[in-house]
Amino acid sequence: QVNTEIFRGEIVSYQPANGPDSPFSLYYPKDSCENYPLLVILDPHAAGKQVVEKYQQLADKYDVILAASDKVQNGMIPNQFLPLINSIINEVSSVLPVDTTKIYLLGFSGGARMAAVTAMSQDNIQGIITCGAGTPEIARITRNDFLYIGMAGYRDFNFSELFHSEKAINEQHKQAHFLYFDGAHEWPSDSTMEFAFALISSQKADKESLSDLVMSSFKKNYKPHDEWRKYLDYRAVQTLTQNVQGMKNEKEAMVQYLKGSKSQMALREIEKNFESEYASMQELQQSLTSKDSVWWRKKISKLWLAKDKVQKTSADYVDIRLLGYISISCYMYVTAALKEGDLNNAARFLDVYLLADPTNSEVSYYYGVYFARTGQYQAAIDSLSNALDRGFSDYARWNSEEAFIPLKDSLRYIDLESRMNAL
Repeated sequence: QVNTEIFRGEIVSYQPANGPDSPFSLYYPKDSCENYPLLVILDPHAAGKQVVEKYQQLADKYDVILAASDKVQNGMIPNQFLPLINSIINEVSSVLPVDTTKIYLLGFSGGARMAAVTAMSQDNIQGIITCGAGTPEIARITRNDFLYIGMAGYRDFNFSELFHSEKAINEQHKQAHFLYFDGAHEWPSDSTMEFAFALISSQKADKESLSDLVMSSFKKNYKPHDEWRKYLDYRAVQTLTQNVQGMKNEKEAMVQYLKGSKSQMALREIEKNFESEYASMQELQQSLTSKDSVWWRKKISKLWLAKDKVQKTSADYVDIRLLGYISISCYMYVTAALKEGDLNNAARFLDVYLLADPTNSEVSYYYGVYFARTGQYQAAIDSLSNALDRGFSDYARWNSEEAFIPLKDSLRYIDLESRMNAL
């Protein structure tokens, strides 16, 4: 239900009064300020409310208005998503005290790529925060005051993409920050995202908060096999120290470390692993259409060994990222096979998908589609139930799937639809 009333400290579903149909989830911080930065959020599956829920405490701490699109999603082209994003910006700016010099975009995965396109197409965006994607094209923006923050988890299959985008972005932007953390291809935790909020906030970007973030990394105890983590952490916090007075000893220690032999060895380790990762990705891509289930079971079982380790090396994270790469590749192959009605290949790719990413809600959802199309209706309902249990929330895709029509008289399916509608 769309609400046109705005309450401090509450997430409301909002629909712009004018312009295109562009529903979004809005959060207005509790504290009263003269004006606020605006952070427009782009989730690849249009799950705007879930992302606002994730970061609303940060919004209160740093006095930032959050507006997350509930319509912009993967698959849209610029002339579809740009009017929706601008409609959100115009609406929020007209009804709340937005500092129009501090409008930022935050996107994850495909949402990050849409954020980059938006920022390159107009001048009212002060900066972007990209998560789980590298966007080197942002270097085309030549404004000196443009802020760029890139984030990716060690387990994210786009980790190397972001890392390799650094050179182009750093050459153009003085205000470029890169943060890597122990996470997968997912929205960062609120404790990780605080790095970005501390940089964009105009009201509470206080030196104490930034100093705490710097010191939390500086005081970490790194094991010998984690030198590569120390290297990445120190690079990230060094860029933060540009906004912090004092901390002379810590700043000098970081500079000396990043100039030293240990950091250079760590960089070479990272780059060597990227070479191995890229070669493996090429092999896996070719194998999806050429190798049988026995080969895939053996290959994926070997990669899973790294995921189960307690103490992980940088090479272990390569194997974990390869599992993610298999997962996203299978997602695309299954999507294409089902679209083309190629049920044999859909089943084949689904089996590999399940091996690589057994708890992914998309795996369960696509099994539901496959079973429904092959007349295995009870198995379809079981799979769709699992999809909801695992967080599937794409109502539009579920509701438009014609294969589910024969299920609509089933009481179990009616219950699933009620659960979906309640999301």
